[in-house]
Amino acid sequence: MKIRHFFAGAVLCCAVLPITAMRTPVVLLDGLGDYSDNTFYDLTNDVVSQFPGIDVLQLKLGDGLVQTKLVGAANDQPKLIQTAIKNLDLGKLANRKFIFAAWSQSALMARAWVEQYDNAHRVQGLILLNGMQYGQFGYSQYVADWIKKTAGATVEKLSSILWKTSLGAWIIYSQCMQNRYVPCGYWRNPSPISAYGRACQFLPKINNEINHPDMKQYKDNILALKVLGAFATPKDDIICPWQSGIFCTPDTLDYKTTDLYKNDRIGLKTLDQNNKLYINSSIDSTHSSHLDPRVRKEIVTLIGRAQ
Repeated sequence: MKIRHFFAGAVLCCAVLPITAMRTPVVLLDGLGDYSDNTFYDLTNDVVSQFPGIDVLQLKLGDGLVQTKLVGAANDQPKLIQTAIKNLDLGKLANRKFIFAAWSQSALMARAWVEQYDNAHRVQGLILLNGMQYGQFGYSQYVADWIKKTAGATVEKLSSILWKTSLGAWIIYSQCMQNRYVPCGYWRNPSPISAYGRACQFLPKINNEINHPDMKQYKDNILALKVLGAFATPKDDIICPWQSGIFCTPDTLDYKTTDLYKNDRIGLKTLDQNNKLYINSSIDSTHSSHLDPRVRKEIVTLIGRAQ
């Protein structure tokens, strides 16, 4: 009799548990700027409105300041994400599977974390907002103005000339710069491309463009996703070339023509063939695409696909 009552009670508990308790949580990671709880305010509201009861959590890397994401080796960024996720696991994330959405430089680093650390395949959906997935080469007027403001007009003028040259590539790909500044790890100079593959210590490996022992792991971890979404916009005033956000080079908008896709280096082709890849460059938003209601609507749809 007691056993019967026990099972009856268990069934009743299951019946009244809210369906929202089974929602896959969403983890958000902001860009290069200082950490702010308000970065994804509108997106969070949209997600919670569509999926009542869902947990939307924001990662904080280190002390949350811009220096944490700018100074040091690019290879250190996925390690910081790993530490931040462990901290979330102590709270609401609680070692659950989750959907990972990241913006700007962090969109690249979030993908790198999945490849390097997500061997348990916890990430169900990966949403990459205006990140330099195929690297960065050059800088926009916004960045030029920032250099002028922080370092002076002379430094900005020198930078505007130097980045295009072989000397600039030699400096950026030097061991010193690779260890000192994060963007140097994804700088993609198409002229001395052999130097990029040989000396750039982050992006060639993350994109499986060079042989390394973890190539299969990186690809397998991407293939385990239910959905991968990538966004880019021609009006991006940060990413150069802007097409990099959708895994493209400056001379094409068709990601299917790139070496990364055709040779299925990280699994994009396989994901695409299984209807798990979503690419969007048609919304004329700015670099801060997560503020655009049209982009947010697409993000919410992708979150639904990954549930």
